Amino acid sequence: MLLAWEPHTSRSSRAMTHADMARELLAQALDERQYQRWRPVFAFYAALHAVEHKAEERFGNHEIRNAAVANQERFQRIRSFYKKLYDGSKLMRYHPEEAPPNAVECAAALAKAEGILKWAGITPPEAPPASGHPAT
Repeated sequence: MLLAWEPHTSRSSRAMTHADMARELLAQALDERQYQRWRPVFAFYAALHAVEHKAEERFGNHEIRNAAVANQERFQRIRSFYKKLYDGSKLMRYHPEEAPPNAVECAAALAKAEGILKWAGITPPEAPPASGHPAT
């Protein structure tokens, strides 16, 4: 199930929405039944919502958000993880044939996203039990 972000008028409800979205997207990324190709994408979007939760603002687009993460001191601790998640997500979405993710890459993306959620003050979700039959 893919989720859509709906804007709210109050700052606090928007921040809560970003926290909820970050947790839900990371939960989807942790689910081994998801297609492996999409797990890094879910991990990136979990990080994106965690950044917007922590910043208490919604950036207009990826370019503006990426510039803020790259240049603002408040994002210094997560800067390199966020950039790697963004690059990996973009590759998986638009050029998956160039570098299909393996289990190690998926685990690295999930760990980076989990770290960003913790940085933002969001408790990461528990990983679902392994089904024994992950999608490929």
